Amino acid sequence: MRTLIHNAFDPASRAVRLTLEEKRLAYRLIALDPAALDDVARAQLAAANPAMSLPVLIDETSSGEEASICPATAAIEYLDEIQPDPTLFPHTAAGRAEARRLVSWFLQKFDPETQALATTSDERARADARAAMRWHFDYMQWLLERRAHLACDRLTAADLAAVACISVHDYFGNAPWKDFPEIADWYRRIKCRPSMRAVLLDAHPRRAPALHYHDLDF
Repeated sequence: MRTLIHNAFDPASRAVRLTLEEKRLAYRLIALDPAALDDVARAQLAAANPAMSLPVLIDETSSGEEASICPATAAIEYLDEIQPDPTLFPHTAAGRAEARRLVSWFLQKFDPETQALATTSDERARADARAAMRWHFDYMQWLLERRAHLACDRLTAADLAAVACISVHDYFGNAPWKDFPEIADWYRRIKCRPSMRAVLLDAHPRRAPALHYHDLDF
């Protein structure tokens, strides 16, 4: 069966999970913590992805061979190719380029610039991450003033990448919802989608979720 090697609180992993769910594709999960791999898990990850990063999508190709697809951006596009309905990219070349730009923006810029809020207690690092998040939210608000969703007027991979990142911060109660009602409304609409159900069940081993995390109408 199609397999996703992932970490529940890694935004890139969440983005691929949400894509699989939106595509209604069957899959199984193998959870790994890159910070605490034993020898067996390390060998398993290295065999699937020599870069030793998550997520890794493992699928059977049309020739019957097994393929490891990574990073997340490649996995998202691969899934959109093999299951084009519903498509998660706009129909025009310029629209698809914009969606790809925003997928990269969230997974390669938003996430590293804000992840200290979810990973450290260092106050200086957290302050920098908090300021970065507000800057990113300002940009998202600018986009949503012009479009119903981030890349265009319908849901695309860009929205899934953004929600994958933001939902981790939502779990820990770090998203500044009160100051950004337009983004809260956009997030609420996606949070209610069936694809979010499995993600909302994720539980961190050392932290309980914010009280509103499971509330679909927070």
